[in-house]
Amino acid sequence: MSLKTLIYNVAGIALSQEKKILLVSRLNRRLNALGLRSFTEYYNRVTRNDPTGTELQALVNAITTNKTEFFREPHHFKILEDWLNSSEEGVKSARLRGLRIWCAASSTGEEPYTIAAVVKASVSRAEWNRTSITATDLDTAVLQEAEAAVYHESDIATLSDAWRRSIFLRGKGPHKEVYRVRPELRARVQFQQLNLAKRGWAIKKPLDIIFCRNVLIYFDKPTQLEVVQRACGLLAPHGLLFLGHSEGLTGITLHLEPVAHTVYRPSGYSSDTAHASVPRLQAAVSLDSDFGSKRGQFLSGSEGWATMTVGAGVVTVLVNRDAQRSCAAHFLQNCSNAGGARAVTSILRAMVRELQANASARSSIEAKLVATRTTSAKSEKIDCQTLLSVVNDWLEKASIAVTAQRVFEETADFRLELATGRVLVRANTEDGRPFAPQSRELGKLTAGRERNP
Repeated sequence: MSLKTLIYNVAGIALSQEKKILLVSRLNRRLNALGLRSFTEYYNRVTRNDPTGTELQALVNAITTNKTEFFREPHHFKILEDWLNSSEEGVKSARLRGLRIWCAASSTGEEPYTIAAVVKASVSRAEWNRTSITATDLDTAVLQEAEAAVYHESDIATLSDAWRRSIFLRGKGPHKEVYRVRPELRARVQFQQLNLAKRGWAIKKPLDIIFCRNVLIYFDKPTQLEVVQRACGLLAPHGLLFLGHSEGLTGITLHLEPVAHTVYRPSGYSSDTAHASVPRLQAAVSLDSDFGSKRGQFLSGSEGWATMTVGAGVVTVLVNRDAQRSCAAHFLQNCSNAGGARAVTSILRAMVRELQANASARSSIEAKLVATRTTSAKSEKIDCQTLLSVVNDWLEKASIAVTAQRVFEETADFRLELATGRVLVRANTEDGRPFAPQSRELGKLTAGRERNP
């Protein structure tokens, strides 16, 4: 048996050629520390002369990669925030019972403490005191760091002041660049070692939320399937499973359906308000390939909130006041040609049809627009003013009143309450993170008039 096979059998990790190079570098340190001359001697040491398993664990720790940060893949935490604030019965029952959350690859703690901070900001004190967050990892060294909960200025450089205050206590004097996670957050997070590739997970079910991010990429397909299957067996019907940004379930057949990019829920869950705070994308109309998109899409819903960070283009919100329902579309088309303009108007017509599905009068529909005209590489071909004019012209011809409009020169966050059409908007200063506690007052788009943040 080779080291590669041993690592696969113990940790389920399939070593790529790049990973082998990294492993050689890391294991050379162990050889030097143990006074060994070759990897054959090291293999014999691990397999024949390691009665306590200490060196085997050192080997496991050497092969794991622990890249992490606070609010990594920030859109996931927006979805978590909205799920926590939804009116869905399963979520409300879970909050009353006590939320059960599992972070399956905790590394040095940034991810579970981010989860804890978002949860604490979203629930009542009594609900928070009943919350349980289990954080696991294969690497015992990083678990020790996570439990210590001590970080430095470089670890939290991207965090806003509001989140810094919510998550940390700051050192004084010579320790002013040292931060420790607040005790009320540490108290809700329990760390333990767990090998995802082995059966017998010591995790209590049902779980309301599972974060299993940026770990499946180290497994082969059979191991990925087995890990996700077992995780699904722990997930409550109303729960959410979060995977890493490059860890979609392509080629894996499971009883899951997508809620958002790399976010899934159990299939067939039919509560009337299930995940209303994370609206499903509704197909609008088929578009010619010349338009740059084969399918137009928009958000549609009557309960909960929808959030988005907009770096370019125009977000159009249509609100049916009588039906208490809203639609929202993010337009990025190049409207300097007829094809782009036709794509936009096709989606607008589909949105209106959606809002008139119950024979509502068009006069009950109003529009609110949020535009951004940044100069990023992706948005250089988007003439925001032309795009905005196309939207406004079509709405005017359709006799739909634009009750609020705002143009940003920078990336913007907006948050839409689907039942009322209420929109909160701000310049994006939080790097795509959830609306932070104690942050500046958000600007509101209200009927007929806007108020700046």
